Amino acid sequence: MVTPVIVILLYVVQEVMPQGAVEDTFSRDLWLRCALLAARKDRRFCCQKANGFGARSLRDCAQAGAWSTTPESDRISIEPGVPRENCEFCKIGRYNLSPTIFFSATPPDDGTLCRYYAHNANYCFKLPECVSFEEGAMIEPLSVGIHACRRGGVHMGQRVLILGAGTIGLMNLLVAKSMGADPIVVVDLVQERLDMAKCMGASCVCKMEKNTCPREMASKAKTALCGMPNVSIECTGADQCVQTAIHATNPGGVVVLIGLGNTNTSAPLLTAATRELDIRGIFRYCNTWPTAINMLASKKVDVNPMITHRFPLDQAIEAFELVKKGGGLKVIINCEEPEKKEHKQSKSLEECQKQCQQLLQQCQQQCQQMQKEQKEHCGRTAGR
Repeated sequence: MVTPVIVILLYVVQEVMPQGAVEDTFSRDLWLRCALLAARKDRRFCCQKANGFGARSLRDCAQAGAWSTTPESDRISIEPGVPRENCEFCKIGRYNLSPTIFFSATPPDDGTLCRYYAHNANYCFKLPECVSFEEGAMIEPLSVGIHACRRGGVHMGQRVLILGAGTIGLMNLLVAKSMGADPIVVVDLVQERLDMAKCMGASCVCKMEKNTCPREMASKAKTALCGMPNVSIECTGADQCVQTAIHATNPGGVVVLIGLGNTNTSAPLLTAATRELDIRGIFRYCNTWPTAINMLASKKVDVNPMITHRFPLDQAIEAFELVKKGGGLKVIINCEEPEKKEHKQSKSLEECQKQCQQLLQQCQQQCQQMQKEQKEHCGRTAGR
């Protein structure tokens, strides 16, 4: 069996370049320099060479393979994780756990930050017209929220505590709200992010200080929620937040761990054991892309407020530096070629002019027909 592959033209991407990329010299030089900004804590994914960035990307289909069902020029969203073999995890639908999975921008696999990119067609999803490119670029982090809330068993009427108000924390807020959870409390160190969480629908927000005692923070969360949370979603990886999640969660509840912090984390396991808490890890996502696209298309979630900055591809270094300094929440890098933009604009102008001419011709023909019918009518009247 031949795996269908398509070559696609990148439009927008955030963060980190390609499985089977077709890149130009500019892109290669760019991601080589960008690789110097990368630092990963997980030993399984250490950079042994200059590695390309790009995991969250939207593209125009530029060329489809013979076995692909994706028409050229379709707008598509790329799921970055593609299984290399049909292992035991793939057979049960949890392909994200496959030890040999290809995943864009995770060493040793390159990412999508380039103008052209080849990807398995089975993991390319067509975007509906009502979903913009920028919204589509947020499907990847939205998928993390969907997977986390599924793993946590979030449902209507549950009290939910979210630790961390970065992109992933806010995505979990949106997904939990769409699943009916209420109330939802969000905790973070940065007031600006808490303000964003409040604007996006959090019932209450709590500011944590670096020296805040986890038990004290758990008590504040309980007060804000009018009870202990049924589900706590930890999105930072910080020991302080992991401990707060365990101390805060209601007996028999669920603690979902998304953030990747230190390899060895200090946690009150005795408290977790005596409360019979279920501690569930999150590793990327699986089977989430269609759900995420439907949520965006139906407008059940609005991800646009999280996009704070936009850069062209030739300013990608500045974009990474901004993120490194903590100056942006979600940064978009537009990889479309400038000349193609101009071509599209001029083409659309030509199409508009052509349509106007056609409409004018139709109007003239209708006027001539009306005049002819009026003369015929006047002639018949005069004959009587």
